[in-house]
Amino acid sequence: MKKASLSILIFLLIIHALVAQQKVAVLDASLGQEVHPNASLIVADTLNEEFVKSPDFIAIDRAYISSIQKEKEFQLSGEVNEEDIKELGVTFGADYLCVANVSVLGSTYSVSARLIEVETAQVINQESEKKRGTIDVLFIIAETVGNKLVSSGLGIAESSEAPPEKPEPAPIVEEPAKDKSKSAPNKKEPTPKAKASDKSVAAEVKSRFAISVILPGYMGAENSGGTYPIYQQDQEMLDWGISEAKNTNIGIDLHLMVPINQFYYSLGFSYTNQNLSIVDPDYYEEYTWQILSTFDFTGGGGVALAFSKSLQTYAGINLGYMVLRFGDSYSDSATFAYWMQSGESAGGVLLGLELGTDYFLGNFCVNLKYKLSFSPGLSGEEIFTDEWDDTSFGLHGLAIGIGFGF
Repeated sequence: MKKASLSILIFLLIIHALVAQQKVAVLDASLGQEVHPNASLIVADTLNEEFVKSPDFIAIDRAYISSIQKEKEFQLSGEVNEEDIKELGVTFGADYLCVANVSVLGSTYSVSARLIEVETAQVINQESEKKRGTIDVLFIIAETVGNKLVSSGLGIAESSEAPPEKPEPAPIVEEPAKDKSKSAPNKKEPTPKAKASDKSVAAEVKSRFAISVILPGYMGAENSGGTYPIYQQDQEMLDWGISEAKNTNIGIDLHLMVPINQFYYSLGFSYTNQNLSIVDPDYYEEYTWQILSTFDFTGGGGVALAFSKSLQTYAGINLGYMVLRFGDSYSDSATFAYWMQSGESAGGVLLGLELGTDYFLGNFCVNLKYKLSFSPGLSGEEIFTDEWDDTSFGLHGLAIGIGFGF
C-alpha cells in the first residue's frame, strides 16, 4: 500500500508539473525596411532557445511553426488581431504566442518581442534591446530579449499586489541616493580635469622624420658678404669676359626629432653640392663644374612647443662633424690656388643651430627649417691660402620638406 501510494503521489506531481508548464509558440519575426530576410529566422530561433531552456515553458517545434506560418501567410506586426491570435493558438496548441519585430537604422539593430496570451489576446510581457553592428549582432540581441521574457515569465499579472511592498524599502533607497547626490560634486570634479588633460595630450609635440631640400649659402670669406664660400668665382668669371656665370647650391637634409616633454633631441644628416655654370661667349655653350660638396652629421636638442594637433615649432643647437670636399673638376687656374687641391677633403667638428616648424595633416607633415652649421676646425690655415686664412667654413640655408609623424 505504501509503495502504491508513493507511486500515485509521484505520478500526480509529474502531471502537475506538466500542467503548470505553459506552451509557447515563437512565430517568425516580422522585419522592417532594409533588414535582411535571414534576420527573421535568426531572431525567432534564438528566442525559442531561451524558452526551451526555461522550466516554466514548453516550446513548440520551430520548424513546424514556420511551415504553418508560410502556408497560411500569417505575419503579426503592429496591432495584433484577436481572431488571428486565437486561430494560431488553436493551430499550434499554444497557450502563448511570442511575436518579434526586427528593425535597423544605419548600423544599429533593434529587436522587440511580445508574449501574448492566446485566450485573452493580451500582451503579458514585452521586452526590447538594440545594439550596433552587423547582422550577426542579432544573435546577441535576441538572446538578451528572450532571457528577459523568460525571466519575467508570467508573473506580471500576479505582481499587481506587489506595489504596496515597494513604499517600505523606498526610504532606505532614498537615503543613499541623497548621500550620492551630496558626493556627486566631488565625483564630477575630475571631469573638467580629464578634459583639460585631453587637450594637453592633443597638443603634445609629435615625433617625426622629415626629408627636405636645402638651399644653402656657404660662409668662408670676409669679402664675400658671408654668403659665398671661399671665392667670388662668378665675379671672377665675369671679369674674364665670360658672358654668364652662376653658382648653383642645393642639397638634401634628413632630420629625426623625438620629444621629451617640452624638450626634444634630434639626429640629422645633410649633403650639399655647389656647381659653377658658365656660358662660353664664342660658342654659347654651357659648361658646368662641381666645385665643392659637404657632408655633416649632427646630434642635438632644444625646446619644442605644440600650439595644436597640427602645428608645432622647435629651436635647438647641434654638435657634429662636417666634411668639405673639393670637386674633381675643380680648377686651380679658374679659382686661384688653395691649400687643398681638386678631389681632396678636410673635416672638422661643427656647431649648429636649427629653427623649424612642422604642420601636420594626420601623420603626414610639412617641415620648414632654417639650418646653420659652422666648423671652426675648417679654418683658413687648413684649407685656404694666406689670402683667406682669416675665416672658417660653414653653411646656412632654408630647408623645405615633407615627413611623417609617429
